[in-house]
Amino acid sequence: MGSTFGGLNIANSGLFISQRQLEVTSHNITNANVTGYSRQRYVTSAVDPKGYLMQFSPTTVGTVGGGVETLSLDQIRDKFLDQQYRTEQAKSTYWSTRSDSLYYVEDVFNSLDQGSLDGIMSQFFSSLQELSKNTTDEAVRTNVVSQAKKMCDTMRMYHTQLTDLMTQQNVNLGEQTKHTNEIIGKLATLNDKIHSFELGGNIANDLRDERNLLLDELSGMIDISYTEKSFEPPVFNIRGVELTAMTIYAGVGVGDEYSQNILVGPKDSSNQELKSLYEPRFLVYGEETGLNHIADENDPPIPTYGVYLASGVPLDSENIDGLEGGMLKSYKDMRDGNTTDVQGIPYYLDQLNVLVNSLVTEFNDIHSQGYTM
Repeated sequence: MGSTFGGLNIANSGLFISQRQLEVTSHNITNANVTGYSRQRYVTSAVDPKGYLMQFSPTTVGTVGGGVETLSLDQIRDKFLDQQYRTEQAKSTYWSTRSDSLYYVEDVFNSLDQGSLDGIMSQFFSSLQELSKNTTDEAVRTNVVSQAKKMCDTMRMYHTQLTDLMTQQNVNLGEQTKHTNEIIGKLATLNDKIHSFELGGNIANDLRDERNLLLDELSGMIDISYTEKSFEPPVFNIRGVELTAMTIYAGVGVGDEYSQNILVGPKDSSNQELKSLYEPRFLVYGEETGLNHIADENDPPIPTYGVYLASGVPLDSENIDGLEGGMLKSYKDMRDGNTTDVQGIPYYLDQLNVLVNSLVTEFNDIHSQGYTM
């Protein structure tokens, strides 16, 4: 005959699980409009009958189990889709930021009114056409000079506008690098909090939501990759919860060959001291050199020139392998790009200078062959 208390315990486990599921439902509804929140659910399982693993298990047919138990509190979230989104986010942010800057450049050159580059040059050449018909008319000659000055002033205005835009890209790069470093610092703090919380055998779902939100934002600044690995024994599993550590990299690729690109990661995989487990490494930015490399404790003191947001001496931009997207690279490319592959503000300034120099050289060569009145 089965124990009465055994039946009550089975019923109690069901009531307990139902109560916790109601609490999770309430938590989900309360946070429905919270940015970055992921719905949660309890994963449950039937409790196996007592003694089923014993050498001499009960022979009674139809042995009843022990009720229901909680296996985990999971987030309804797809980690694969998260990674795919963050990869595409870096590309999308790069091109959207670049598009905003190029729209301004396009607006400078593609105006269709008479104040545009095309309109000003057309008026100048029209005045030369009139001069060719009546070379001695003072009014016509004065008009040519006036149109020439107007064209020169317009060229200078274009140059000033492009230079101002290049300066603005530099300011934006500095501000967004500072913001990126703030995100990196917050991620390191969250990694520490998540590890501390999960040492108690629970899953830090809400803290992980905060971290996912920051990862989404960081992926818009620079292209990132990351990995979350289990800790090595002896501390790797608490009450069935696997302890993990996330390492975040700058650029594409995960592994030892990209260790110099670690943004957030454990100082030492064997270090179990909570207060010093995670260490952020910051991006270095200078006005003269732009976004260059990731600072670490081995970098000497910074020089006095430029603007730096973390300790370190700037190196070549190639020290960050695979940095191909994000807002920071867009600002840097627009500020420094001067090739046909990377057409930044300097590229368009050079094209403008080529036009002006060619126009001045050809006009003066022909004009010098003429005659005075």
